[in-house]
Amino acid sequence: MYNFTPIILAAGFGSRINNVSNNPKCLLKVNKKAIIEYTLENLISRGINEVVIIVGYKKELIQKYLSNFNSKIKITYVYNPKYRKSGHGYSLYLVLKKLNLKKDIIMFHGDLFYDPAIFYSILKNKNKNLFMADKDFIVKTHDEWVVLGKKQKMTNLKKNSNDLKQVVGEIVGINKWSKNFQKTYLNFCKKLFKEEGILFNWEPIIDLILDENKKIIMNYSNINKKLWININYEDDYNYAKKIYKTIY
Repeated sequence: MYNFTPIILAAGFGSRINNVSNNPKCLLKVNKKAIIEYTLENLISRGINEVVIIVGYKKELIQKYLSNFNSKIKITYVYNPKYRKSGHGYSLYLVLKKLNLKKDIIMFHGDLFYDPAIFYSILKNKNKNLFMADKDFIVKTHDEWVVLGKKQKMTNLKKNSNDLKQVVGEIVGINKWSKNFQKTYLNFCKKLFKEEGILFNWEPIIDLILDENKKIIMNYSNINKKLWININYEDDYNYAKKIYKTIY
């Protein structure tokens, strides 16, 4: 029996891919199935009976589309009313406040298409705070967030650049956080959002937290050539459709 709460971030409106669809990115279809369905099916296949989904843009579409899953898994929706003016770091903050640190979490990006083996490897890993990294990533725009560290110990999370040292791979949008780290994140965000506003994704928040507190123990694990893609642009979506046959 797994003792964690799965969280799916699906509040954004995907301005960088609205030439493909005006619907939430998590509803983009790969082989006639919405991207978010694959994550729900992966959870169900491992006997996990609950999930929390953070919604915002066109939330009714997501709720209607996923209504057929209601008999298979308990879905709790958390609404981010400021989804147009906030990053997913703020969405995550809202969810964690609602969950009130009752369990560890595994957090998924709603626009992530991935080999289920990546998720299964997280389930098997005993580390409380775990970030998945892809050492074989291809630099596209230097917008990639990369894990820094050594020997499975993560020292920081940084926006990719040529002068970084100890880069172990690009961050993959599935991570595991302990109750203690959730508390650290919540406390840090309260101050950050008050001083700097809410237009933050969670990656730069982790960067700031680890810069401030070097004693926090974070681990990373390499996905070992397993396939995945965060769908931000049309090319990403085409790649997801391309790798479908390899994964499934």
